[in-house]
Amino acid sequence: MAWRRGRADEAVALLTEALTFLERENLKHPVARVSSVIAEIDYRAGRVSEAVERLERALAELRGEEPDADVAEASAQLGRFLILRDE
Repeated sequence: MAWRRGRADEAVALLTEALTFLERENLKHPVARVSSVIAEIDYRAGRVSEAVERLERALAELRGEEPDADVAEASAQLGRFLILRDE
């Protein structure tokens, strides 16, 4: 909700808290979903490298897992950021 209301810092704080819990519970697919949202916030804030790194880590964790919507979302997001970055 905070992200949709333009409060990126608050959204990242809440999402990071959720991410910590999900990682502790070893819930790889939810971690990828939350990482995709944080990466979107990073990207829009001009932190493209951080967004790319976050998604690469999430996808590395999903390697060997059953391909599903979470893998597709993170992969599409990563591809978009790689194409659009200025490097």
